[in-house]
Amino acid sequence: FSTQNGIFEGTTKNISSSGAFIMSKKAFEVGQILTLTLQDKNGENVKIKGQIVWTNDEGFGLKFMSVN
Repeated sequence: FSTQNGIFEGTTKNISSSGAFIMSKKAFEVGQILTLTLQDKNGENVKIKGQIVWTNDEGFGLKFMSVN
């Protein structure tokens, strides 16, 4: 995923149509906007814009805003 501050790696632990939980060693703030890049079932990259809605010691909850 990427933010205005750079490109980062994380592990998607839980995903639904409205959001995801991303495990990350980097701390982020509630309200930050980021772009998550995932591969679809055909191996094509899909970019999803989202907003961080909560954080904990393991990562953050992301609410999806748009899919490109």
